[in-house]
Order: sequence, then structure tokens, then C-alpha cells
Amino acid sequence: MRMNKEIVKAPYEKVTLTTLENNHGMKVVLSSFGASIYSIEYDGVEMTLNTEKIEDFFVSPAYYGKTVGRISGRLFGPDYEINHQVYQVKLEKDQIAMLHGGSKGFSMQKFEIDDQYIDQNIASITYRYHSPNMEEGFPGNLDLIVEYQLNQLNELKIIIKGNTDQDTLCNITNHIYFNLSKTNQKVHHQILSIDADHYVDVDDQYRFKTKKHVENTIFDFRKARTVGGSIEALKDSALLGIDHTFVLNENPTPAAYLYDPISKYQVTVDTSYPAVVVYTHNLPSTFKLRGLDHPGVHCGITFECQYEADGIHHQELNSAILKKENQYNHYINFKFEKK
Repeated sequence: MRMNKEIVKAPYEKVTLTTLENNHGMKVVLSSFGASIYSIEYDGVEMTLNTEKIEDFFVSPAYYGKTVGRISGRLFGPDYEINHQVYQVKLEKDQIAMLHGGSKGFSMQKFEIDDQYIDQNIASITYRYHSPNMEEGFPGNLDLIVEYQLNQLNELKIIIKGNTDQDTLCNITNHIYFNLSKTNQKVHHQILSIDADHYVDVDDQYRFKTKKHVENTIFDFRKARTVGGSIEALKDSALLGIDHTFVLNENPTPAAYLYDPISKYQVTVDTSYPAVVVYTHNLPSTFKLRGLDHPGVHCGITFECQYEADGIHHQELNSAILKKENQYNHYINFKFEKK
């Protein structure tokens, strides 16, 4: 196992890039800005979709590889209630919902390196961030750590822990985009499996409608199949592609996987979270993407493991309330293979 660091200039201050590498040549480049993933290289091939220039990565609105919080997904206004206390949702002009924790959410914050560890089997780095009371409108001081572990089995594990001094909303994920094709072409031919009997149906503004069974729908990935048919069925809708929450079955093994039958690469997803948002990069990138000469629509897939978004407003969903007496503790694990 190996680890090295590099200091680079970000738009606001210097940022530390850390590369973790195992003995099989798998490399992961991590950033202290947004406690984020810039690159995953496996078998000499880039596994992720991201900006070509590191300086664009820091400011891109697409959340490439970033830690997302305090909440993931959309939190609809005007307000929400915890313990009979009403809190206003901090909305930008003309917005009806906050997205991914707001304009100053965790994706746009510099984390401190809290710890690092390396032995013959694991290389890990831990980032820490203190989110003060009422940052982006959320109650309570939240102390967050995000740990990345790379092992010799070509697994990257993300461990997310947090504590708060007031009951608050807490729903944290990573927004990495995968493309296993070697050339970052459209993901239509890649094969997707999700261990989920239900998905969250939303309206054209992403508001919750109901939780539906996937049977006889384009959201049934219980048997692995190519993702292109579902993208094509949705590309002319308001959502422009897949951008949906799948409610995972109890003890899924695994939660999901993505396989490219041409390159033969596969990423397998395991998580402690109850749901995963699959998003197929439905909007054009405002920055040049690695290996592409076009804006990359439908050229990446996210597995945003999390609680269902906006659950605080819907009894059918997880509320994502973190009690002050509890610790937030979840993991997301990505395993890479060539089949």
C-alpha cells in the first residue's frame, strides 16, 4: 500500500490531494475540498466521470465525487419541523427546494485531514468538518468525519460518522459518477442491477408522489439488464433520464452493481443506507470532462447511497433526523473487478 500528498491551488485556498494506491495498481485520488473523490483508476483505466481540469472539479455544480450534506437530494420549502420547532428551508431565489445541502453545503467546504493510516492491507485517510449551528439553516453543531479506506481487494470504503448537540437533519452521501467503458461513452450498454422492490415516484419538480413497486416498470433492475432502455424512456421527460430513489430490500447483497460487457469491468455497491439514488448525468457539463469532446449527457451513473430525500415531510419515508444522543454512522463500499 502507498500514500502520497500534493498541495494544489483551489479557487479560495490551497487544497490537499491524497493518492491511495494498493499493490494491484488501483489508485484513488482524494481531495480535502468537499472530502471528495477526483479519480479512481483500476487496471490502468479511469472508472469515473469527472472534469478534465482539477480547478474545474472544485467549482463544478455537478457535485462530481463530492461529499454531500447536511442533506442529500431536495429538501422542499418553505419549512420543516423537528421537536415542534419550525425551521425555514434556506432557498435561493426562485427555488422551491434546497439541493444537496445548499450553496454552502459540505461539497463546497474545505475539510481538515484528521488522520491517516497505512499498513500492508489498508491505506486510509480521514477528513473532519465542523458544521456550526444554523449553517445553511440546519440546527445544531454537527461534527462530521469522512474516512476513505482502500484495501488489497480493490475495494474503496467510505465511512461517514457524525455527532450533533441538537436534533437535526443529517443525510450524507458521495456523488461519484461511474463510467466503466474506457472511453467514457454513453452508459446505455452498461448492465445495471439494483436489489430494490420499490422506488420513489416523483412529479416533474421532484416532489414525492408515492412509493411504488418496480414490477412491470422501467425501474425494475432486480434482474440485471442494460440501462439504456430506461434512459431512453425518460430522456424527454422533465427529469431527462434516470434520477430516482430506489428503496433497497432488507440486507441487500449487494445493493447494486454496474457492469460493462465490452470492457468487462464491474463496480459492486454495498451500503448500510436504506436507499440509493441512481442518476444518469442528465444535464450537460459546464466544464470539459475527462476523455470527452462533448458535455457528457448520459455518460455517467451515480449510486448516491442515502436516506430517501425530503423524508422529513412524508411519513412513508425515513425522516433523516439525527438525535443528539445518537451517532450518525454509515458506510458505502465500492468493489472493482474485471470479469
